[in-house]
Amino acid sequence: LFEGFFTPSTFSIIIYALMMILSALNLSSIPTPKFGGKWVYALVAYVIVMTSVFGWMLWSRY
Repeated sequence: LFEGFFTPSTFSIIIYALMMILSALNLSSIPTPKFGGKWVYALVAYVIVMTSVFGWMLWSRY
């Protein structure tokens, strides 16, 4: 999805930095709320929409 915005090396650095930040937050003692109730359905809808968009982008190339 970010093909036109970043070069592959820049994207790799961004992904690496984000993963390090997320892993630090996961190990810290910061209380984070969990998804529950209606938010689970919102997350499922988001995943389905993003998967459809990315799949369509890949399908239209070939």
